[in-house]
Amino acid sequence: KITTAYIFNVAVISGYLIWAIQGLRTPVTTVQVMTFVFVVIMGLVTQYAIRFMFATLNVILQNAGNVNFIWHQLYRMATRPDPFFPFYLRVVITTLLPMAFFASVPSRVLIDGADIRFVAAAVFIAAFLLWLSTRFWTYALKHYSSASS
Repeated sequence: KITTAYIFNVAVISGYLIWAIQGLRTPVTTVQVMTFVFVVIMGLVTQYAIRFMFATLNVILQNAGNVNFIWHQLYRMATRPDPFFPFYLRVVITTLLPMAFFASVPSRVLIDGADIRFVAAAVFIAAFLLWLSTRFWTYALKHYSSASS
């Protein structure tokens, strides 16, 4: 559900992003902007796939009230930029929580330039998790048992 508050938030964040890009020491190229947009889209696909898998748990489990709480806590941790964490924790977080990867990589693309390894990883992660979420949904539907039957 999209409300005017969300549209206002996107406008404010977009303005802040444009202002921050203009303040960078090196100019941002068109390739960097296009790569940024592409990686953000891959991040949205990844977020959808992970969220879908958490929602699918509600089909399998009879009492999955805490599943959304777990999702929210993982999501909050993953949205912190990875330089906040020590190196080894950073590796674990960006590997085990793909959302952390997508919280950091788009900004790196704008600051450091487009790295083909990050773009390839973004495509692989998004495609794999989308495939996995579809398989998990199919599994959940096959093993669904109604609470009333």
